[in-house]
Amino acid sequence: NYFEMTNDIALAGDWTPIGTEIYQFRGHWDGLNHGVSNVNITSTSDTVGFFTQISDNATIANFRILSGQIKGDSIVGGLVGLAKNATITNCANAAKVEGKAIVGGIAGRAYECRITRTFNTGQCSSDHAPNSYNNYVVGGLVGFATNTELNSCYNTGAISASGNRFYVGGLLGEASEITIKYCYNIGQVAGKLAGSILGTCTGANNDNLSDCHSDQQLLPNLQLFGNSSEALLNRCSNVTLCNTNDLIDKSGWGLFSDGSGTTCYPFFTNAGAIADDPFVHVSVAAAVFAAGDNVNAINNDFAVATPDKWHCSNHKVQFVG
Repeated sequence: NYFEMTNDIALAGDWTPIGTEIYQFRGHWDGLNHGVSNVNITSTSDTVGFFTQISDNATIANFRILSGQIKGDSIVGGLVGLAKNATITNCANAAKVEGKAIVGGIAGRAYECRITRTFNTGQCSSDHAPNSYNNYVVGGLVGFATNTELNSCYNTGAISASGNRFYVGGLLGEASEITIKYCYNIGQVAGKLAGSILGTCTGANNDNLSDCHSDQQLLPNLQLFGNSSEALLNRCSNVTLCNTNDLIDKSGWGLFSDGSGTTCYPFFTNAGAIADDPFVHVSVAAAVFAAGDNVNAINNDFAVATPDKWHCSNHKVQFVG
């Protein structure tokens, strides 16, 4: 079964998710770089998203959730609640995602999946879950990922949880037996056990992280992992907290010119086919701080990522576009 979108779609009213836990989506969905706006789901059930559950080599490609609010109980994602043995590529979520446990911007739960060139800009949050849940996790991309690969993905959305038992991560809330390459987070992360990359890692020493970065000037009070361990750090290669301006010097980055001679949008060259799409031209940050400064302590003038629209002087930013 193969499905293609030919236009953007603006929904009206509540959206009924595609598929059920019994009748899972097992086909191929190609958005052809189109998206759906006003995706509003309010549910008290588990496994909630634009797609309820995808499996058996299902593919979601070139598709975007442009806006909306998605609420569920446990295993809640913007794009899909639960993904098993599936591929998600060139996709994005900008909707707000909320749940009691296991919440992610792209997928609530991912098992044996490959997620590439995909990003989240939507806010993801969770309140305190009842004791019936074993996993209390929120992630910018995936709440809980097992035997899954993330490649060339990023998060800019605010990720948070209010309960004391939550693991919160800019990319993943909880990871087990995962591979993450060329990913970054610049979204705010807040929680009792919060990390700018991962909330916690529970794999049996088979997790691999390389060329992943987080902005320590935007996120000055965060470590890479909410539940850090020396063993995990030893398995990391070029996984860093770095200054805003230094992000564009990391491997895998390119600079997009707006045509006026001013380079203003850093982006991952690994974005491949969608690298020329304005939707992926997100700046590393709204402001590029001087060395030693961060969002809590600005002592010097700073640069702005879109100088044709914003002006900076005397530590203040004004919109001029």
